[in-house]
This record gives sequence, structure tokens and C-alpha cells, in this order.
Amino acid sequence: MTKKNIILLTGIFLLYLSVNNRDGLHISSLELLVTGYNDITNKMQFYNFLLNLGTMVIYISLIESGIASKFMLRNYISTRGGHKTLINCLMKTAMQYIFTILLIKQIIYILFYLRSGSFTSFYVFDTLSTLLTLSILALILIMMKLQGIREKISLFSILSVTAIAQFLSYHYPNFSIIVIASAGWQEWQLMMLVYKSILIIILFSTVVFLSKPGKLMEVFEQ
Repeated sequence: MTKKNIILLTGIFLLYLSVNNRDGLHISSLELLVTGYNDITNKMQFYNFLLNLGTMVIYISLIESGIASKFMLRNYISTRGGHKTLINCLMKTAMQYIFTILLIKQIIYILFYLRSGSFTSFYVFDTLSTLLTLSILALILIMMKLQGIREKISLFSILSVTAIAQFLSYHYPNFSIIVIASAGWQEWQLMMLVYKSILIIILFSTVVFLSKPGKLMEVFEQ
């Protein structure tokens, strides 16, 4: 973990501490940040929405930096272990960063629990959805790498799609499949988790297809 990544992870704490919540520093702030929506007023909270986008920028940037650093060694890895080894390394690296993010979130939940003296049913859904959603985004980033798309372009594309999907999900729940949580998550939580799992299977199959030697060599030669 580089110094840059440590700074980014520290930024996650600061964003959670900055949530606009009438209850103050309360565990309900976690839901308000992740959804960017207030179920009591049935309105998007623009400030918390921006904080939500901030956390996604950090999450995606961390995962992208890990994948990019490993992909720079693609020729070395492929020569000694084969193309499947490269794909495994990329996925393993992405999962390491995802679990680091999950660990940070667990610590945040514990700190907010100790501060507020209460817990939230949002915890289980948030944890599972974070794991699945970031896995989806990581697989998309890997696919882009295998297609030779530049780092800045892939990062901008993912961030843009995520921001638009978060906003549209308040009105069209199906867009929640590529965001961690949105309005009315209680009603849609099981369906969203199932849809996310199906999408991961589809994306994983696509990555496996792209990992064929012929497909990868086209990228390496560019």
C-alpha cells in the first residue's frame, strides 16, 4: 500500500465525518452518505450526494491504481506464468483492494456504533453490496485494460457512469445495479444483490474470453 493510497483511505474517514445529518455524528450518517438520499423527506440530499461521489472516486481510484500497477508487469507475468496467470493476478490485486476498502468500512461502522450507541440494518446490505458493486467495477476496469484502453479514459468513463447511475437510480431503481445503494434500498435489496451477482458472472465470463492468448497478444502488440 503506497503513501498515496493511505492518504486516499484516510479521505474516506473524513468524508463519513462530513455527512449532513440532523442527528449529528450518528450511525445513520453511513446510510445517508452511501445512498445520498433521505428516506424521511424522500429527497436527494445534494451535499451527501457529492460526498457519495467522493467516496466512489476514492474506491475506484484505489482499485484502478492496483490493477494498473500490476498490468504494467503484463509481459513479465505472461512470459513466466501464461496469460491466465496475468488475469488471476489482476483479479487478485483488485480483490485485495476491495477487501481493504471493506475493512475500512467495518472500522467506520464500529466507530459510529460506539459514538451513537445503536446499530443499523443497513450494515449487512451495505457490506454485501459494496463487495459485489466494486467487484463489478473492477471487472469492467480489467476488461478495459485487456482492450488496451488508456488508464485516464477508463477511469473517467467508470466514474462518469457511476455518477450518472447514482442520480438516475433515485427515479429508476434498475440503475442501482452498478451503485452501492440508493433510494428505497430496503424494498429492492434482495433483487439488487441477485442482479449484481448475475452481472459478475457475465463479466467474469467475458474476462475469461478476453484472456485467450490471441486476444491478449493483440493488446500487447499495440
